[in-house]
Amino acid sequence: MKKIKFMAISIFGLFNLCFAAEESITITTYYPSPYGSYNSLQTDKLGVGDNNGDGNFTSADVPTTTGDVWIKGKVGIGTTGAGYELEVAGDIGADAFYYRSDESVKENIQPISHALEKIIALRGVKFNFKFDKTKTETIGLIAQEVEKVLPEIVSESEESGLKFVDYAKVGPVLIEAVKEQQKQIEILKTQLAELQKGN
Repeated sequence: MKKIKFMAISIFGLFNLCFAAEESITITTYYPSPYGSYNSLQTDKLGVGDNNGDGNFTSADVPTTTGDVWIKGKVGIGTTGAGYELEVAGDIGADAFYYRSDESVKENIQPISHALEKIIALRGVKFNFKFDKTKTETIGLIAQEVEKVLPEIVSESEESGLKFVDYAKVGPVLIEAVKEQQKQIEILKTQLAELQKGN
């Protein structure tokens, strides 16, 4: 028997339950089912937490246009101290990750300068995580080292104090580094051609 306690939960669809912030609901599940099967539980909206910060959770707190599940606060999977809106201690599998990148939501747009210099300063390493009992070897960067070169892509968890690297943001730096390197190659090719003409 597992008991899961939720603070102030509102479920829309088959039910609508609203509780004050001090109250709670305990949902008990059994596996295997004592009756051999479970009836399906379906909802149109699921909201957990207080949306407007007044200490009271009502149906008005659940968004109507921003998704089917809404959670106030941080969600941790495999960790008890989530420092981000979603923190997963383990692997995530997906077909694709898309980042908000529309020009309309950006300002102060500037080119990345000295990109090649920054890339050269980074150190790729092989390692295994201390918490990984399988001791599987992996590759990556050291956040403290990256922070000295590209502080924009390093953040620190308020809960654990651990540093995280946004690896996706290394891509734009690599793009500019390749362009800088290509310019150097073109200059060298021109100089070599001039030297060959002189001979």
